[in-house]
Amino acid sequence: MIFKIACLVFIIAVSLMMISDFDNLLEGNIDGEIIKAHATPELLSAGQPEIFEVAIKNLGKNSNFKIEVQRDSQVVANYNFEIKNDTIKIIPLKSSMPPTAGKSVYKYTLYPGIIGGTSLPISSMVENRRVYSQRELSDVDYDGLRYFEEIELGTEPASADSDRDGIQDNLDAYPAQASGSMNIISSPDAFVYLDGIMVGNTPLYIPDVFTGTHKIEVRKNDFNTSSQTVNLGPGEILNLNFNLSSSASGLNTTLKNI
Repeated sequence: MIFKIACLVFIIAVSLMMISDFDNLLEGNIDGEIIKAHATPELLSAGQPEIFEVAIKNLGKNSNFKIEVQRDSQVVANYNFEIKNDTIKIIPLKSSMPPTAGKSVYKYTLYPGIIGGTSLPISSMVENRRVYSQRELSDVDYDGLRYFEEIELGTEPASADSDRDGIQDNLDAYPAQASGSMNIISSPDAFVYLDGIMVGNTPLYIPDVFTGTHKIEVRKNDFNTSSQTVNLGPGEILNLNFNLSSSASGLNTTLKNI
């Protein structure tokens, strides 16, 4: 008999709380907004439960809320809490189920208090994330690039120097394309053109030049253009020196003879 009375009291209390929350919701006393939601760590790993960080702003008075997190339409976390006054609260939640590798859609939904989980959400946010496998996060060649980064760059996951130019992949501006560099000086100083494109003026150091054949031209007003065609090898440093002759010298000699 006592148990039945206790159950009846509990049901009545819950019902009153639901009516109170519902009335507050209709009157605008319960109102909130998800202003930021994010699954951590930044690189989500298959088999490792996520930690969700959800920032909630209270737009009503003293409000009871419930936050629910779904991954690919499956509930993986939820939490009931209270915010007093017009404040922002950051709620940490841990996933109840570790993710699997692949692309996932996370949906964060805010409900008002005890009636949360029904059809009365007041705010929601969606986050698209990628969950990586252990292999995708590995770095077997110890070059500072993970397997998935090597694939995206087009480099070799098992080689720290994919293009064999003497520069480790994570330090190489073009890790999938072999390159060398050039040191160019001239007398007098002049503009330098690499394969027809002006790249600076002497003295000039040009790093990360793709290997192969290139044409170097050095130009200056009143001087004859000087050029060299060179073949640059992987990791090679070419030192080039240009001596420019004046284009006005021949004209001055002709004028003196006249």
